[in-house]
Amino acid sequence: MTFNRIHLDGFSGALLAAESFGDGRAVLHGPGGCRSYHTFLSSQCYPRADIGDRERFSGQYFFGQDRIPCTYIDEDDYINGSEDKIEECLPIVCGIDDGFEVFIKSPGSSLIGDNVTDAIERSGYSGKAMAIEESLISQPFSRGYDRTVMTVSEWMDPPVRETRKGTVNILGLPISSNDWREALADLGSLLAMAGIEVISSPGAGCGAEGIRESAAAEYNVIVSPEYCRDTAQYYEKEHGIPAIYPDAGAPVGFDATESWAESIAIRMGKDPSAVRR
Repeated sequence: MTFNRIHLDGFSGALLAAESFGDGRAVLHGPGGCRSYHTFLSSQCYPRADIGDRERFSGQYFFGQDRIPCTYIDEDDYINGSEDKIEECLPIVCGIDDGFEVFIKSPGSSLIGDNVTDAIERSGYSGKAMAIEESLISQPFSRGYDRTVMTVSEWMDPPVRETRKGTVNILGLPISSNDWREALADLGSLLAMAGIEVISSPGAGCGAEGIRESAAAEYNVIVSPEYCRDTAQYYEKEHGIPAIYPDAGAPVGFDATESWAESIAIRMGKDPSAVRR
């Protein structure tokens, strides 16, 4: 008997990318059965709930879980449409805290044809919520992650800022990576040794303020290209921020990490010896 390895798809990547923002939350527009695993996945990758939060999130759409509330569509909604459920849930999910909401359709609900963006705008929540309208289930996990980070960044529309020399954004570090927060801190410390400051890390724990500040970076530095190609292109096109793709690839292991930091230092006119062992 042959067992095929299970791979997460672009739908899961989109949900986890929306959850990667410090003050963001994915909202699943779909049936409850699509929620459970992804709620667990998010809480494992980026735990944020306090013990006292359970009561606050005990109501409709959350049912005791702080991550990835759900509209809970049913069989009738596949016939009649379900935009009314989106409009009903918006005041509750948007009113739970000061963060923003990212609506993502389940594979089944994407067949209904609901325009989530229109429903958000009709309800007056376009400044607090947005939607990923494209279906990403047929795409790899990394592609869904990248497309979602890019779309959220576009929606936030960071204002044009004067470039701060010697600064970077770190792109391509998904929260599905083991110890991603420690990795982010270590990479930032390594770059700081060469006099390079990290402004933001879209897709790795930064919030709305981090996205707004990200437009001032001199460069974007890439960790894993497959997780950020579209996001990097967005920053280059809209904000004129070029991306640095180190020749050694992702900084995994001592040699690759040293080479990653050295190549960034050289590109930015810094002393590469500062990051050598």
